[in-house]
Amino acid sequence: MSGASLTHAQPLYAPFQAGLTDWPTSIYIHVPFCQSRCIYCDFYVVLAKYGGQEAFVNALCQEMTQRFGPPRHTPITLKSLYVGGGTPSLLTPKHYQKILDHLSAWYGIDSQTEVTLEANPSSGPEAEYFARRADKNAETSFSHAHDRETAQSTEAHPEQLTAWLSEYRRVGFNRLSIGVQSLVDRELQALSRSHRSATVARFVQAAKQAGFANLSLDFMYGIPHQSLESWQQTLTALDALNVPHISLYGLHVASRTPLARLLPTGAYPLPDDETTVAMYHLALETLSCAGFQWYEFSNLARPGFASVHNPVYWRCENYWALGPSAHGYLSPTRYVVAADLSRYLEDPCGGDTFEHYSAQQQLENALIFGLRQAEGVHLPSLEKRFGVDVARRYGSAMQTYLDAGWLLFEQDRWRITPAGISMSNSILAEFIELEP
Repeated sequence: MSGASLTHAQPLYAPFQAGLTDWPTSIYIHVPFCQSRCIYCDFYVVLAKYGGQEAFVNALCQEMTQRFGPPRHTPITLKSLYVGGGTPSLLTPKHYQKILDHLSAWYGIDSQTEVTLEANPSSGPEAEYFARRADKNAETSFSHAHDRETAQSTEAHPEQLTAWLSEYRRVGFNRLSIGVQSLVDRELQALSRSHRSATVARFVQAAKQAGFANLSLDFMYGIPHQSLESWQQTLTALDALNVPHISLYGLHVASRTPLARLLPTGAYPLPDDETTVAMYHLALETLSCAGFQWYEFSNLARPGFASVHNPVYWRCENYWALGPSAHGYLSPTRYVVAADLSRYLEDPCGGDTFEHYSAQQQLENALIFGLRQAEGVHLPSLEKRFGVDVARRYGSAMQTYLDAGWLLFEQDRWRITPAGISMSNSILAEFIELEP
């Protein structure tokens, strides 16, 4: 199905539009705008200084109509809505009010719905400035000097930042996912991040004052100039921020990023593999002592604050994805929105491509993503879902990992232990290599 057009996609969306099957209760929206591109980023982004925010919001509403079909007489209550990017906080609260008002023709949001907005610590009321300036075709040479000026303005007036964040809370967002990456200024500078460690503390404090109790911070390990000592410095500073959710990501150097081109110069030294693994385990140990519970390879939370949205991916549940480059899943088909804003503005669904998963591929995905979670995979449920005796098919290959203590079998579940996380690639690869 790869490369199919929207007309060929109608059978994919039609059963949902006609109400013939259970609708997804989770939605991901990709907002592609950023103030600048970080040297390690390989996501699809568009510089906000060139405008297009208002047109994007209109196209996003059009995409909903194309995908979801006629408005529903009784809207479905969403379990989760996640707005990522890019830098979604470069859209204003008024933009999101329009988006959510349009979405209400099909979906409702109640007090139990998790509604997440990604934000950068350097975000602030200048988002309104971006929207007005860019969409009125003002000068396109939005300088780094202005970026510094607005960041300093945000830091100088925390009450304005709190008021600005309160508007997102009022619109309906109840969770922020903040891209911190490090709390060591030299490392942030090496990653070309626009904020510094002091900016993070101010932003987190403003978010709490704005009513956001559910805060998640993203951090990266294995980054340029990082050592075990500097990583410990970040973890110590993190503890003082007192947030309920942490995501940890090892640096992946994508081939077409500026960082990949800069590494051979020696100016951006990376820690070796052994140190990077040690950083991960140091984080697990430190955060566990601070009251966090590990619930997925990259995610830890205090009790009651585990993500509602991300397990939708790990459990291979259906979800809609909207916006250029977004990936959605309507079992057994994954669809990808074209990573091209100009094309998206002309016809939001017209560039969709599709990948159909066989029953074996669906089983592999359920095992690989399921074992990333601390809860692991429930073998009888997989057998009922796929008609396969998983223990019989893969048991001999798993025995090595069970004997080594890297995999645990209890209560009809396979779980990868914390000690086995470093071996997880080898464990998970077994499910692909042993196709019948």
